[in-house]
Amino acid sequence: ARSFLRMVVPLMQQYPQAIGDGLNAADMLVNGIAEVAIVGNPVQDATKALLKVVRDDYYPNVITALARNPVDGDDTIPLLSYRTMRDGQPTVYVCRNFVCQMPVTSPEEMTQLLES
Repeated sequence: ARSFLRMVVPLMQQYPQAIGDGLNAADMLVNGIAEVAIVGNPVQDATKALLKVVRDDYYPNVITALARNPVDGDDTIPLLSYRTMRDGQPTVYVCRNFVCQMPVTSPEEMTQLLES
């Protein structure tokens, strides 16, 4: 780690504005990207609570898509295809590397999936 830092410190001093982008790129390479599909009515309080999770916390490698309750097979946004609400509740699907976790309906469960 020290030899790496010795190597990059001159670059950091010369191009300080690029360091943040470089760290973000390294983080994305190491941790990948999470895709979050939220299905629910955007004016409903329960849906707003789910959106608040990704809006209020720092998740730099998360892509989020929202739909009311898309028709099965609607491929306008592929992440939302075949995603529906569960038991009439706004539902979240968290996917990584083309594999989705079981859908959840609470902000706490959503946070747990995003942080795992």
